[in-house]
Amino acid sequence: MFTAKAELEYKNSWVMAMMSDLGIIDYYRWWFWRERGYWLMRPKYGAHISVIRGKDEYNPASELYMDARPNLEIEFEYTNDMILHNDGYVWLPVCSEELKNVREECGFPREPIMPFHMTVGRVM
Repeated sequence: MFTAKAELEYKNSWVMAMMSDLGIIDYYRWWFWRERGYWLMRPKYGAHISVIRGKDEYNPASELYMDARPNLEIEFEYTNDMILHNDGYVWLPVCSEELKNVREECGFPREPIMPFHMTVGRVM
């Protein structure tokens, strides 16, 4: 397991943990190209973890929570033991009690619909 930090942001009814260091996903994009032979586009919102998925989990409390805690930095762990993918995206599993606490404080179950993950890229 590796440890990293991210800052929570509210964007269009989503709460995301944004990483300022794109090097994490750039490394794994390169690794995927080397191992699988095709390149991945960077995620639309950069290096991030979806904490509350606005399209599936809208709650006005999320925005109020974020307004009360500007620049909140969280810590998370991720592993590269499993680089997961489907037809369009590649991601790494993420663990964080802090992210679960944010969900709970915003009125959602601690576990998200789709487990916490860091999107590495989208297949071109």
